[in-house]
Amino acid sequence: MAKSGILYQHIRVKRKKGACFCSDGGLLLGASCLTGQYWFGSLWFYQHPEQAPDVDSCTAGVQLEAGVGGAQWVDTTHVLVGLDTGGVAVWRLEDDFHTFVLSQSASGHDGVVTSVSVASDSHWAVTAAHDKCIKIWDLPSTSLIYSPKAHKDLISSVDCHPSEPDIFLSCAQDDRILLWDKRKPKPASILKKSPIQHTATCLRWQPGQPYKFAVGSESGQVALLDTRAGVDNFLTCSHHERAVYSLQFCADKPSLLASVGEDCRTVVTSVREEDDMKQIYLDTSHQDFVHGLTWPSYSKLYTCGWDAKVLCHDLDAGLSTEQGQRSSALNSQSTNNEIEDGELGSPGLTNGDISDHVSEGGDSRLKSSYSQALKPSQEISS
Repeated sequence: MAKSGILYQHIRVKRKKGACFCSDGGLLLGASCLTGQYWFGSLWFYQHPEQAPDVDSCTAGVQLEAGVGGAQWVDTTHVLVGLDTGGVAVWRLEDDFHTFVLSQSASGHDGVVTSVSVASDSHWAVTAAHDKCIKIWDLPSTSLIYSPKAHKDLISSVDCHPSEPDIFLSCAQDDRILLWDKRKPKPASILKKSPIQHTATCLRWQPGQPYKFAVGSESGQVALLDTRAGVDNFLTCSHHERAVYSLQFCADKPSLLASVGEDCRTVVTSVREEDDMKQIYLDTSHQDFVHGLTWPSYSKLYTCGWDAKVLCHDLDAGLSTEQGQRSSALNSQSTNNEIEDGELGSPGLTNGDISDHVSEGGDSRLKSSYSQALKPSQEISS
């Protein structure tokens, strides 16, 4: 089984969720839940994606003591998770994907982790956060290698090059898009962001194209840019009316780009030059912000949003199908009734090997212990 893409879902008011796909069709959801004054997180793995986000149908689950800010597969069984506390952790699926076990963890950022990306050789990873810093981590030990500083505001997105392990991109609220090369004494260089007229919010390398990447902006504009100086063969479109949150190229057809955002739209665009960023698919089934997006195969484009829905889009039929109908009904009920403090435990959730079940008044609850598992990491200044 090979690693694949990333998807994030945010569920309205109280919860947010994210998901990663394996090549065998399994689905990994990462969730954050506001309980009282505190955010807690959890990971959920589904061997059958159509059952997500039904808690009772998950194959494995684990509770975290912090919200999930980002995640990506390191290999077939390990996933790197960025947390609201600024820490990172590597979790391993064991027992035929039925048990989560904490492999490594470390603290690094002084703010919420916003984006996580693993290098193409899986030897290191890069994270970004609200502290305006980028951290480069050794894998799988999660020891901090390097902490370069070039952005002047919170960083929205990072993405490692699909074939060059030393190269990655970043964008931030300082209105900069940076190209990073770890081999250079001064690793960061500013890219020309025109024709993007507003601040970039997300970016993604195009598979099979060593110099091209897509970028979304806070105004809803999406563009395909080139990292080479003096090359202006860009394409642009404005199929969204508000901020774009996530971009994903089709694994089977890299000329197709999917985008989701604050306008609740799911859009698929052809980025071939002869098509001039032509919109070939539009879905408006979501009823709230759409943050989650992954595209493991042409026939399976998945999105999710604050409306507590996970949708599977069929481009050929031009239709979207809601996944986990039972879970959607439960989540709709939970948004109409305030979630009480401590309402995190569920039959499908376990705590891997770092927490025990405790019983109070006959209720089985999870003892939060993620912070106890964090180990300090020495920061290396740039």
